[in-house]
Amino acid sequence: MRHLIDQNPARLLKPKDFAATASKPRDRVLLLPELRKLWQALDQASGTNQSNIQISAMSIVTTSAIKLLILTGARRGEIAAMRWSELNIEEGVWLLPSERTKNRQAHTIYLSSLAAGIIQSLSRITGHSQFVFDTGHYKDGRHIHSDTLTGVIARLCGKATGMKKKLASDAPLADMPSFSIHDLRRSAATAWGEYLKTEPHGTCTK
Repeated sequence: MRHLIDQNPARLLKPKDFAATASKPRDRVLLLPELRKLWQALDQASGTNQSNIQISAMSIVTTSAIKLLILTGARRGEIAAMRWSELNIEEGVWLLPSERTKNRQAHTIYLSSLAAGIIQSLSRITGHSQFVFDTGHYKDGRHIHSDTLTGVIARLCGKATGMKKKLASDAPLADMPSFSIHDLRRSAATAWGEYLKTEPHGTCTK
């Protein structure tokens, strides 16, 4: 038997009651020129001609994961643990099982030709693994950690690991307004609505 209540007993509690600071609402949306600049920075970071001494070369597996975040609007954990068995590249479909989604419901994500091409290009690198984004750093074949993707954005923006206030002024995205990896999901949904006239129902949410 469930004993349900009509009101949330914690509704009147505020962060200050716990000596905590209220977080600012996340509403950052990257514009298309900003997404294009991020894409170019990813290409440069994973390219053989990478010349920015402040930003060490990144694995194409890692940068491809960020690109898939932009193209699909999926969550970073869903992308990081993407399995080859979940994909039908020929049909351009990614079947995300319920045990890997936040709402515990299976999702069908349709892949653009660009997204499918990026994934397919990784088959020669990670096709031996069950995971698409396996950097080869783990002997047991684990996938890339989702926090690694957060770190990629920080490095491209010139933020030193563990030192948010320290900036590398010559980082490729140092002059862009601050954004987080979570903002890429919101940016994808916004772009679909503005440029593709996609209905908000069924698009990604916070």
